[in-house]
Amino acid sequence: MPDASESIYQVYTVAIWFGFSGKMKDMFCYIPTNAGHINLGFPRGSTLPDPNRVLEGEGKAMRHIKFSSTAELERNYVRRYIQASVVQLGAAASTGGTGRSVVKSSVRSNSLKKRSVKRRR
Repeated sequence: MPDASESIYQVYTVAIWFGFSGKMKDMFCYIPTNAGHINLGFPRGSTLPDPNRVLEGEGKAMRHIKFSSTAELERNYVRRYIQASVVQLGAAASTGGTGRSVVKSSVRSNSLKKRSVKRRR
């Protein structure tokens, strides 16, 4: 999805979300950071078709595929899940994105604040 926008969120972890408008409701997948594996998540994954039975998660809407190695990312069904998630967006996907990256962080301001307090002591 070359026109997709990328939003990088740093809250308690770092996650990269992909969508077409920069709004959370128009995101079609995300990649959160984990120490021992890679997740490819889908905001509306509970309604995605899952013929390969690889979607994990028990939440109301979100599901993800867990990868233990980068070689697993080459499985032929990975693209089909991403494409199905884009199709779910309907009109939002047809508008195309800007292809821009945006970094959003709530941790940064807190950590800078904590650092400045420690330096004053």
